[in-house]
Amino acid sequence: MANIVRITHNVDTGNYNDFILALRDILTAHDDNPRQFVCDYRNGRIHHVLPKQKLPREPKRWIYIKLVLKDGAETTLAVRDDNVYLIGFMNQRGELFEFGFSGTIDRSKRSRPMLRGSRFLECDVNYGSLLHGGARNLKNMELGRAFALFAVRQLSGYYQGQGRIVGDNTRRALAGLMVIVCEATRMRPLLETAGWHDRFSCFIKSKHVDYIWGWGDMSEALLRWKRDGNTFQFPKCLEDIGVGGPCKALDIVELLLNTPIHRDPPRWRGDQRRQRPAAGDDDARLSEQQRRAAGDRGHPSEKQRPAAGEDGSGSGQQQSPPNKRRRTEQQHDQDQPQEQQPPPPPPSDKGSGESQHSHQQETPPVSPADDYVACGRPLVEVFAVRAGFHFVGTIAVFDGMRGQVIYENENNGGAPPIHGSSSRSGDDDQGYAPLLLTGPYRAISAYGSFTIEVDICGAVMAAQQDQGSGDVGELNWDCYDEEKVYDRPVRETITTSSSGRKVEVTYAVLSDAVDAELEVHLRLPGATAEGRGAVVYGRIATRSKAFHHEHLAWSVLFDSEVDGVSLVADGAGSIARLPLARSVVAMPLGSPLVIMATLYDAPPSQYGVSPVFQCQDMELTLDDRMRRRSADNGGEFEVSITSPDRYRPRPRRNDTATPR
Repeated sequence: MANIVRITHNVDTGNYNDFILALRDILTAHDDNPRQFVCDYRNGRIHHVLPKQKLPREPKRWIYIKLVLKDGAETTLAVRDDNVYLIGFMNQRGELFEFGFSGTIDRSKRSRPMLRGSRFLECDVNYGSLLHGGARNLKNMELGRAFALFAVRQLSGYYQGQGRIVGDNTRRALAGLMVIVCEATRMRPLLETAGWHDRFSCFIKSKHVDYIWGWGDMSEALLRWKRDGNTFQFPKCLEDIGVGGPCKALDIVELLLNTPIHRDPPRWRGDQRRQRPAAGDDDARLSEQQRRAAGDRGHPSEKQRPAAGEDGSGSGQQQSPPNKRRRTEQQHDQDQPQEQQPPPPPPSDKGSGESQHSHQQETPPVSPADDYVACGRPLVEVFAVRAGFHFVGTIAVFDGMRGQVIYENENNGGAPPIHGSSSRSGDDDQGYAPLLLTGPYRAISAYGSFTIEVDICGAVMAAQQDQGSGDVGELNWDCYDEEKVYDRPVRETITTSSSGRKVEVTYAVLSDAVDAELEVHLRLPGATAEGRGAVVYGRIATRSKAFHHEHLAWSVLFDSEVDGVSLVADGAGSIARLPLARSVVAMPLGSPLVIMATLYDAPPSQYGVSPVFQCQDMELTLDDRMRRRSADNGGEFEVSITSPDRYRPRPRRNDTATPR
């Protein structure tokens, strides 16, 4: 059980700078042995390194930061000591709330708590979830004393009714306190910006947003510089934000994220980039469109990379981005910044093979989004979980930012409750049967260590049967272990504590990947009235083209050959959305996803039933955003892809190299 360290700050009367300095002292007084630091030899200043990220569920210490006002309002922020993430808060009545989802509002999103006794806020932990657009609303966000007073009052009186979702005012208060407390503790410019005077407000600038996104990269670069000395060259991704060497990084970073540096990240090798056509350059855009249609998915001079992250190049149209840099999850979801007026004082918030027939592939149009690229980061992809017994319980993954349920079955009578079960995916030659995963709802971070937890009884079953915490087993992945494998599928077995039952997990830790969200739409042959009432059977799976030789690397998105799943009407027309068991995968940068689908309009076990759609090689990149295939029988199969790892502008040919 984690220790709790408490610190109190009076927002009305206390000195903000002294408060942040005291908080830094608490964070650096950890028990890692030896404690790491980086010295600025220009002035002898010591820049401390946070403790190792080895406990992804509960850190060794929770830092409880109590913010009080002279009128009696107060709130307590719960912050991890190993990465300075804000995980939750306590209102004035002592009720503890945590970022995450209960599953009661949206069954596709369900979390496991890191804070004991907490309730979920029904929103995610990152800026994009809080600000509905990430950095474009973070830029020019008003901070200062007036905002801090509002934020403390907002959280102090927060009340979450049954089934209520956290309101926009509370989201804005949480996002602002992340900057005022967490970012200012990590970095000096944010402290200077978030500091306040009685009569003035302050606003976040574009360069501060870049620093927020680049904190993890700057931390890693400084640790490598300390190890290698002046032979270490800062990567281009940091030069792009005006941080070209250790002096500039030391002027920014006060506390360093404890990042493993025993291996060279492939994403830092060479900083390859492909020039994007300038805006209005129709000839260049047309040429690129023609290459797409012809199947050329990269620059002619670039080689297709044999494995994810192996050499920093890519086979996909989505190339290694110039502004690609490590960022903390709470600091991603960046979009194009735009101006925003300071918000007025808000009211109180109470918590509110190909197709069976010939087909035609549609080339997606070029849009303004083509001028952006996704920023990669280390992620985990859980391809499959298999059990040699009828599994009743929960499987969750903890990564130091959230606990996500990726499979849950409380049905003790037989078939899993979601999407039925595949008659084709029965026990294999080792007696293990695959479980149809229903998560994660966000890609799993690999900045630090992570844990895959198997609870055979599950929390609900254990409570009903008075069995304590149930029959539990864990797979603990230590990011500091030099023997750990990256960018290759790995299969490991989890053995539970009480019964010794075994669950087999296939996963890969990707050096440089993005969070990809997939959506499938269908128009069945002869469908009318928006496809309402149609039932679909079959299977859809995806894997990165980087793993084209790996038969273990398929992630199943849909698998229902017995019960079928009803299409959901989605807008005008007869095309309808197909609900997927899971829709989020980790996608290696520079390599497209390959979609494999076999779908039926009747149970395939029936005599004479043939697929209405069948494809083996549909490729999808973030640049494409959507692929559609039409069959001669009148049906359509459409797959779209988006990424909450928001895009950074690509450098244009007429851009200058002036740092932002």
